[in-house]
Amino acid sequence: MMASEPLLAADPPQAIFYYAPAVPLVNMTVAFDASASKTGGPTITIVNHEWNFGDGTPKVNTSENLTTHVFSIAKDYTVTLNVTDSQGLWNTTSKTVTVYTFNLTVATDKRKYDRFDTVNVTGTFRSIPENIPVLESLVGVDIRKPDGSSFLFRIRPTSLVSGPWTISFTKFYTCDSNMVPKTSFTKGEDIWVYAEWENSDIMQTYNVTTCIVFLDSNLAPIANPSTYSTLTFPGIPGSVFFRAQQIMDSGFVGGVVMYGCLFTQFPSNGGYPYSPEWSASFTISRSLSSPQPNMSKSVVELFPPDGTYDFAFRFPFSTAPMGNYTIHVSSLYYDRLFRGNTTLTLYAIGDVNGDGVVDIYDAITLAKAYNSSPGSPNWNPNADLNSDNVVDIFDAIILANHYG
Repeated sequence: MMASEPLLAADPPQAIFYYAPAVPLVNMTVAFDASASKTGGPTITIVNHEWNFGDGTPKVNTSENLTTHVFSIAKDYTVTLNVTDSQGLWNTTSKTVTVYTFNLTVATDKRKYDRFDTVNVTGTFRSIPENIPVLESLVGVDIRKPDGSSFLFRIRPTSLVSGPWTISFTKFYTCDSNMVPKTSFTKGEDIWVYAEWENSDIMQTYNVTTCIVFLDSNLAPIANPSTYSTLTFPGIPGSVFFRAQQIMDSGFVGGVVMYGCLFTQFPSNGGYPYSPEWSASFTISRSLSSPQPNMSKSVVELFPPDGTYDFAFRFPFSTAPMGNYTIHVSSLYYDRLFRGNTTLTLYAIGDVNGDGVVDIYDAITLAKAYNSSPGSPNWNPNADLNSDNVVDIFDAIILANHYG
């Protein structure tokens, strides 16, 4: 018998893979591609790909180069690929795949506010797990009254932002009934508002919810927001033109800033901003002879590149209903909607009996609890206005300062 010829040793394969997207998110389908893997010779093929995604799910064995996976938690994963060739040789490689989510927060500087207070709102938009700030993002703000109706809308950036925007304002101003721009009005005179936006997508029709609010020089709304939902067609400008009668009813005199926001729908309903807010200033005076301040100066806002946003507002002194207000925020990032919310309470300091006004009935209720402390038969925690666990002259002084 002739001795068999020795077999030539083959090189093992080389496992190589890539994944997409480069920034995978929680619950997103991630594609893994092992087609760049190499064999030890031209007649040798890779017959099996074994994937271990590092998240505790079963290993995946397939003869195909491509596979997909969904990660359910934001963290770093060690993904391992083992390839086996037609000679029974194998090779392994691993990569760290960071799966992200993003956390959009909103908070106020206090939980309870008196009608005299300024509410300072702050928020952050950062990645999990690496806590990287999200820059060039727009955060839509939708504040709802205790009965669920609209109170205030804003759009705030997490840093300087730039377009292009699919939907954006092209005109936004106060005017007369003929749409002629006008920035000074006499008390009782009709104020008209014209806003126009464009759809830069030449193929797609979009729903646009336009929200317009009016803030006085103290940052308090002087009217209910005006909201309009319409379809915006490709190449055709959308617009609203209306008489701001509610501003006239408020009797306000002074400088006013008008803000315009364009949303897919209300942020409280899962909508998000299309583009940055626009603003326009005007004044309401008592008579034509009253001096008119120059409201035409533009202000460039500077935003630190740290993924934060902020704004402030106050409540209309006599018209804001007492109770809980909910602040809804939203932002679209990597084609995912991120949302957050918080609640604050508006109350009248000195409103011991909780009827929304400070009057003689509160004074009577406080008098019944006078000189009491926790455990006293006449103790009433609502009468302890300075929260020092005793109802005394200092609480009576607070009530007197807010009487009426």
